[in-house]
Amino acid sequence: MIILVPMYPGAVNSPETFITNMIDASQTVITVQSLTGWPPAPFLVVLGGGFSNAETILVLEKTSNTLTVQRGYQGIAQAWPQGTTAAVNFTEAHYRALVDNINALNAGKLDATALATILQALQDHADKTAEDEVHGFKIEDGALHVKIDGEWVEIAKIKRGTNALGNAFLGSIRLGGI
Repeated sequence: MIILVPMYPGAVNSPETFITNMIDASQTVITVQSLTGWPPAPFLVVLGGGFSNAETILVLEKTSNTLTVQRGYQGIAQAWPQGTTAAVNFTEAHYRALVDNINALNAGKLDATALATILQALQDHADKTAEDEVHGFKIEDGALHVKIDGEWVEIAKIKRGTNALGNAFLGSIRLGGI
């Protein structure tokens, strides 16, 4: 089972507001001027965006103009003065979650080059051994194998992509004339 990193929504045009009271580094309830255009919780907000020490917080709940948050989601939780900008920006955390999830979903999958190699090898083998009885296909140790008359025979090296998905794919192929 693939476990994905949580991804949080953004908001069109990255709406921003400001905090209405000074907050300390441990405060988890923050009041802001407006939440117009902000997404439903959970989502990420950047406090002090424009400063090198900005802090990204995770909004757990929003009601009227009040946010319940996890501080220091990225950056260090710190005190912020009244009037500090709070904005729904695209952050490194958004980018990292996207990249990590794409990588997790692609892990071990056959790429187009490997699939083309497999299909060409199967076609070449089918052309050569139409009279043999083929009982299965597998990818093992970076190579495509066919089972002919009870014996596994390597028919092609594969550059990338050895996994159960590839084996299931190969196991479902039926070659005409074999």
